[in-house]
Amino acid sequence: MADFNFAYAFMAPHEWNQKRNYTNDPADPGGPTKFGITLATLKGFGSLGDLNHDGKVDAADVQVMSEADARLFYKTRFWRWEALADDILAAKCFDIGVNLGVGTAVGYLQTALRALGHDVVVDCHLGPMTLGATNAADPDDVLPVLCKIQRQHYENWVAAAPVREKYRPGLVARAMAVPTKEA
Repeated sequence: MADFNFAYAFMAPHEWNQKRNYTNDPADPGGPTKFGITLATLKGFGSLGDLNHDGKVDAADVQVMSEADARLFYKTRFWRWEALADDILAAKCFDIGVNLGVGTAVGYLQTALRALGHDVVVDCHLGPMTLGATNAADPDDVLPVLCKIQRQHYENWVAAAPVREKYRPGLVARAMAVPTKEA
């Protein structure tokens, strides 16, 4: 069973590198953001996203969000990887899911598995076939392919709007990052 705490520790610096404090960068389609949680994500939690208890979920709720709130939202919304046998692969998938969506992360994992010859369908659903193939695969083979797919996604995103060029270095670093466990 994969470890959420390990995955969270890997993901957090990527999300918080520039988004630990409240930001609202016009070039960032996420809009109001804190701890990597966007207003749109917070609204997805309905009344639970009303952190200042004023009856609406808005930028003010993003501003008052605590790290504990963010951690709970990440676990509730993005942690779907507990059935993976490898913590490192689960952490990488979690990080991709946080940044690009869980379905996209699963689709990229499935694409990597197919590239390595595993018989899975790319349907963006983490079902028994994908779990079985993932747990049977060597993570050292899957991770480089997954990183390459993630990097290509970011390169395409930046190329689609040159104003995003300032994000390229951080996104490429994120795509190529692989979690490590100390022995």
